[in-house]
Amino acid sequence: MARAKRSGVPKRLRFDVLKRDAFTCQYCGAKAPDAVLHVDHVHPAAEGGDSDILNLVTSCASCNLGKGPRPLSDSSALAVKHAQLAELQERREQLDMMIAWQKDVADLDGVAADGLAELWASLVRNSELTEHGVKQMRDLVVKYSFGEVADAMRVAVGQYVEKKGPQHALDKIQGICKNRRIEAKHPWMREANHATNIMLKKFDWLRRWRVLADASEAINAGVCADIVLECARSAASPREWENGLRGEIRMAQMPGGGA
Repeated sequence: MARAKRSGVPKRLRFDVLKRDAFTCQYCGAKAPDAVLHVDHVHPAAEGGDSDILNLVTSCASCNLGKGPRPLSDSSALAVKHAQLAELQERREQLDMMIAWQKDVADLDGVAADGLAELWASLVRNSELTEHGVKQMRDLVVKYSFGEVADAMRVAVGQYVEKKGPQHALDKIQGICKNRRIEAKHPWMREANHATNIMLKKFDWLRRWRVLADASEAINAGVCADIVLECARSAASPREWENGLRGEIRMAQMPGGGA
C-alpha cells in the first residue's frame, strides 16, 4: 500500500493538534516517538471536510492508513524506500515538535514560579524568595497547579510566618498542597487532620502518623467526625484519647449505633 500524502494541513496547525492530543493516537493510544503520527480529518477533506482544528485529530500511521502485511514485488521496492525516508522525516519533525512543546511547558513553569515569587513578596513584608526559593516554587508548579500552590502559600504564611518565620512557612507549602489533594479525594481526612493537630498541640511528643491513623480508623468505622474532634479536645492524656475512640467505635458498630 502506498504511503498516503500529507493532507496539506499547515505545520503550525499540525503542531497545535498534536499538542492538544498529547502526541497520542486518538484511536489506539499509540504515542510518539514510538509511532509515527498523522493529523487526520474527521470529516474527510475529499468530502468537503475543512482543516479547522475541530475537524482534525491525531492518528498513528497504522490507524490512518490501515497498513497490513503483504508481499512486495521488485517494482515496488523503490516506493517502499521512499516511504521509509518519508516516515523517518516525519519522526524527526515530530521529535522537534515534542522538544518545542516541552520548552513551552518549561517556559510556562518559569512564568508561574515568578508569579508565585511576586505573591510571596506581597504576603510577607520585607521578604523576597531567594534563587533556591524560586526553584522550590518551580518544582511545585510541575506537580501542582498554580492555584493550588498559591492557596497553600496563603495558608502557610497565615499559620507559620509570625510564629516560626518565613523559611518554615515556605517549607510547609508542599505539605499543604499534598494534604489538600488527599482531602479532596478522601473528604474525611480533613477532620482526621484537624483532630490530629489538636492532639499534637497538647502532646507534642506524639507521632503524627499514629494519631492520624487513630482518628482515621474511628471515622472510617462510622464515628461522627464531630465526636472524634471532641475526643481530641477533651482528652487529658493520649491514653484517654485512645480509650475514648475505642469506645466510640464500639458504639458506632452496634446495631443502630451509626444513626
